[in-house]
Amino acid sequence: ICLLIIVSLAVGLVVSFTQKDDDGGSLQEAEKGAGTTSTAPVVSASAPPTPVPTSAPTKQSLEALFTSTSPDGGAALRNFTSPQYLALEELENDPQIKTFKDDRLKQMYAAQV
Repeated sequence: ICLLIIVSLAVGLVVSFTQKDDDGGSLQEAEKGAGTTSTAPVVSASAPPTPVPTSAPTKQSLEALFTSTSPDGGAALRNFTSPQYLALEELENDPQIKTFKDDRLKQMYAAQV
């Protein structure tokens, strides 16, 4: 009976050491690689970041930008009581205006008018 127990334990140990792990490798192989270190792959950017403009647009440059798409040629931008003029003033005073591109400025202007 003791011999039967010893043989059963030996078979159990052999089976547990040669059992496959979830990745398909044996547990012994996984233990061998446990002490090694690997480095993450380096990913390079495909394009450099877009530079941010260094100065805020002036009232004149904003007026020129919005006049180019205005149906009245920008006349409402020169009327101090018009929604167009008020939108121009608000955009000019936006502290983040220098971070916006022309297309975004046009969208913001249109949303305010």
